[in-house]
Amino acid sequence: MMVRATDIPSLRPRVSGEVETAPGTGNHIYWKLADGWITHGEAQASEWQRRVQIGQVPLPQYGQFPYSRRTTDANGQTWDAREEPWRMFFQRGGVKELCLEQIIGHNWHIRPPYREVVFPQLEGVFYEVYECPDCERSVFTSLEEGYAPFTLTTHLRLGHGWSRAEVAEYGKELGLKFRRERLAHHSKKAEKVASALSDEVERDEKFKCKCGWAPLKTAKRPDTALMWHKKKCKVAP
Repeated sequence: MMVRATDIPSLRPRVSGEVETAPGTGNHIYWKLADGWITHGEAQASEWQRRVQIGQVPLPQYGQFPYSRRTTDANGQTWDAREEPWRMFFQRGGVKELCLEQIIGHNWHIRPPYREVVFPQLEGVFYEVYECPDCERSVFTSLEEGYAPFTLTTHLRLGHGWSRAEVAEYGKELGLKFRRERLAHHSKKAEKVASALSDEVERDEKFKCKCGWAPLKTAKRPDTALMWHKKKCKVAP
């Protein structure tokens, strides 16, 4: 999967003209969450105290900025903090604070957020990138050789209504194994839906295929799930 450097923004964009600031929602700083991920949020005293009490660590050394459409970055350039909330973080060298899980979670290992950003966390790390065979828009990363990413399993089951047998068959075509259990490097969101990967869950009989398959009752678009199933089904016309 090739990404052209010209498609990636720069930390030093060429901007001309005077800076016109606009009101924002208060000053923000970057915070390290209890699980090691980085985010940004308000820096006012009450919010600061609340975040620290729940185990978050403030990172004011990477900048304090109004969360505004037009402000200035670390280089004094015009900056839309709502569109590019990470610009000042990377300008001030915050890359070393990021955990591997967050880099993978944002797909920054495939498309860096800025041309100048390099992640030393990726040195020596094995990973394989896979595209969804149905929608071909989503990409998923495996950190285990020979195993498909758990997020791809979840996407196929819940996003496209694949059965466990269909997922297993797809894995055979790629020479991959699929895990049901959550690995340490996978997101908490994937863990929440892991229980839905069992064939014993309730299914929506109103959208049942002639082969007996039916989408999960938790599916947001069971009609779409049925449509994708019929494209692979050998029984349905």
